[in-house]
Formats: sequence, C-alpha cells, structure tokens
Amino acid sequence: ASDTGVYSVTVSITSLVWILSQPLASVVLPRNAMVSAGSDPGLAPVIPPEGQGTAVRHSVLVSAAAAIAVIPILAIAPLVWGPDFHRVFTLGLIMLPGVALLGVGRVMVAAFTGEGGANEALLVGLVSFPLTFIAFLLVIPDHGSTGAAIVSCCSYIVTSVIAAYLF
Repeated sequence: ASDTGVYSVTVSITSLVWILSQPLASVVLPRNAMVSAGSDPGLAPVIPPEGQGTAVRHSVLVSAAAAIAVIPILAIAPLVWGPDFHRVFTLGLIMLPGVALLGVGRVMVAAFTGEGGANEALLVGLVSFPLTFIAFLLVIPDHGSTGAAIVSCCSYIVTSVIAAYLF
C-alpha cells in the first residue's frame, strides 16, 4: 500500500476521536448563537458561560476515552486492509494526542462562536491552515506518512492551543 493510503486510513480511524466530542460542541453552539443573536432575550443558553468550562472538561474526558478506544481499531487495521497497512498503528499512535486535543478545541471553538466570536473561529483556521500546509510541503517529501502524521498531530495541537487562548 502507498504511504497515502496508509495515512488516509489512519486519519479516518483517528478522526473518530474528535467526532465523538462533536455532540458537546453541538449543544454549546446553536442555542448560544440564538441567544446571542437576541432572537428571544428571555432565553438562556443551554450551557451558560460559566458552564461552558464544564463542557470543555467533559470533552477532555470524552476525547481521552475515545483515544483509548481507538487503539484496538488501529491495531486491527492490517487484518482489515491487509499486511501493507501495518504502519496504521504506529501512525495512529503518533496522531492520537493531537486528535484528542482537537476534540477539546472544537468544543471551545463552538463555545466562542456561539457567543458571536465567528471572527475568532476564523482566526483559528487562518493561523493553523497555512502553518500546516507549509509544514506538509517541507516534511512529507523526505519523511512520507510518518512526517505527515507528525505534522498533523502538531497542527491539531496548535489549533487547540489557539482555541484555548481565545476561549
């Protein structure tokens, strides 16, 4: 299997970690956005501002548990896709810390977006995307899928740190 295929499978499997934190982000964002927009001043956010920290803390637990739960899936990848995919496990372990933090970062972004911080959410992407793109261009030619996994992990961490700073 090509490095691209192995990396793609790894990303697909590890994405489960941040996807599982999405329900917390979905609870924080819509009602807060509706309340912030003033559609009905009598409405209270589903998660009040002081409770949003609780949602973030819950997302830490959800992301950590999901990261642990994904490890066996990474381990059986060669059984599903064939022996050429044995590197999925290693690449997945490289990516898991960043993916877990990204799950938390996405909840923080949903919280400040719901409070009218769309510009802050855009800033997160405007900073992390170009850095990631340049790092991919510099690292992948010499380091292949391992380099891509390291860059992805670092990108997810940077994205989450920016989100935490803005939160």
